[in-house]
Amino acid sequence: MAAYHPAKHVGDMLELLSRLDVDRCHVVGHDWGSGVAQGLAQFAAERVASLTLMSVGDSSVLLGPDSWQERQRMWHMTMFQFAGLAEEWLSRDDFANLRQMLAGHADRDEVLEPLRAPGALTASLNIYRAALPMEVQLGEPPARPPFAMPVMGVWSTGDPYLTERQMTALASRVPERWRYERVEDAGHWFQLDQPERVNELLLSFLKENG
Repeated sequence: MAAYHPAKHVGDMLELLSRLDVDRCHVVGHDWGSGVAQGLAQFAAERVASLTLMSVGDSSVLLGPDSWQERQRMWHMTMFQFAGLAEEWLSRDDFANLRQMLAGHADRDEVLEPLRAPGALTASLNIYRAALPMEVQLGEPPARPPFAMPVMGVWSTGDPYLTERQMTALASRVPERWRYERVEDAGHWFQLDQPERVNELLLSFLKENG
């Protein structure tokens, strides 16, 4: 299970930067990628020129004592912890339940097809199991240090899984150069729903901090 932990992914990113001989870079992450990007920015701040976080924001709000609204939206995070049961429920009736969960994904069928391979669905769920086991979901969220680089948070108004509050809360961890943007008329995968708007925001932010 250690191979699926976010800390391993942060290590992979650092190794990639070293192999490419890249000292610093602009980092963009969506959903789980946002969590990994935050890990990189916290543990190797000198390597991150700017940070763009999409959909997923402050984990202390997602898992904190006042997070009932967030937990209601993220009920699947708990369900995914039950090995075997989660796989059966998601794949039942030709992935009917997973299809419903991915109803807003523009490339849903393309995403689902690889999960038919033996072990693929379990491998996907192991990311949740390694990063958010029950003891983490029910425990006190760890203290998070402030970010030392410019940060842009982007949230979409049609996201059924994540609240706006957990994104805007990041402002308290960015002493300087915090920017927040909302993408209207888009769901959780807003980079697919509104690609031109997302590209506009990214290019603007990178120009500010290039």
